[in-house]
Amino acid sequence: MRKTRIRRGIVLLSLTLTAILGTIALRSGRATLAQATLQETIVIKAGIEETGNRIELAPAPVDRQEGALTAEDALAAFEKGNTEFERAPDVIAELGLYTSAIGNEIYRFRDHLAWGFRWHACPPPPPTPPEASAPADSGESPCILWLILDARTGEMLEGVFQQ
Repeated sequence: MRKTRIRRGIVLLSLTLTAILGTIALRSGRATLAQATLQETIVIKAGIEETGNRIELAPAPVDRQEGALTAEDALAAFEKGNTEFERAPDVIAELGLYTSAIGNEIYRFRDHLAWGFRWHACPPPPPTPPEASAPADSGESPCILWLILDARTGEMLEGVFQQ
């Protein structure tokens, strides 16, 4: 009987410490970062690549990944110069080749090795008259915000909402 109580106490203490440490990690912005290498292209903004506004993150061949920082290191480098940035708890990082076409075969970035960090966020609603109320975000919105960082330096390339 006494051993059972001690075991229960140890289990309860362990669960409590895990919960506290998890909360501290989230509050400090150091939650575990889900990290992956892309297996297929993600279209962030649809459009015709040659005529403009197509943004995508495509799988990077292994030989192109050489010299890349880890997702954690790239984000830490970005955070150093952007102290107001707060990491979302649901952030996911994906390594790939970033392309941002602006039209007429002109690119901001083309096949640039980058970390794409994405999380749930919606753009601010358009201004509404004072008598109208803005709809509340239910949390089930498909809104996704992407932060694109250079994979070798952590420098910000772009921030864009997925469409």
